[in-house]
Amino acid sequence: MRNIILLLLFGYLCGNFSTGVLVGKIEHVDLRTQGSGNIGATNATRIIGFLKGGLPTMLGDILKAVIPVLIVKYLWFPGLPGESNGFGSTEFYELITGLGVVLGHDFPFWMKFKGGKGIASTGGLILVFSLPMAGILMTIMIVIIGVTRFVSLASITAAFLFPVLTAFFFRGKWVLVLVAACYTVLAWWRHKENIVRLLYGTENKFGRRPTH
Repeated sequence: MRNIILLLLFGYLCGNFSTGVLVGKIEHVDLRTQGSGNIGATNATRIIGFLKGGLPTMLGDILKAVIPVLIVKYLWFPGLPGESNGFGSTEFYELITGLGVVLGHDFPFWMKFKGGKGIASTGGLILVFSLPMAGILMTIMIVIIGVTRFVSLASITAAFLFPVLTAFFFRGKWVLVLVAACYTVLAWWRHKENIVRLLYGTENKFGRRPTH
């Protein structure tokens, strides 16, 4: 339990680094007051442009999960088999650390707990956790965005599939699946307004400035 708390805190502090706010300051824009008001890569792309806004924001949000999870995987808890259900394994600690990062990104204390939606940081965790899984989910997201132009739909679909693929890649390790499902709950909660707009056909498409 002590390790879980410490890794959640470690991840949370890393997640509090807001790439979107930093990129916005460099470009003299406050993403929190522009467009959708979100500090993620999608809004940064809409307001600043992909190369100057969306790309650096996305990379930063990915790296702030990749770096701490790599530290946990290779330096702090390397090669731990854990129990048969996955508890106490290196993979378990990776997921816990990444979950802390996403919580820090979504609910940063220095922004009055009003942050982003955590998809890029979740992607960073998955890159370290399972590269093949990351490739599958990225391909699915690209296809959905290419066909529908809805980033939110691609995001919530990938979030839904994360625990499903975890169950497939780590068979019998239900604890890992349970932690992966926490990412799904967070992603869907943070996208609840997007989900409503998708249901009513009023969601913003990628490449267009939001109308609400």
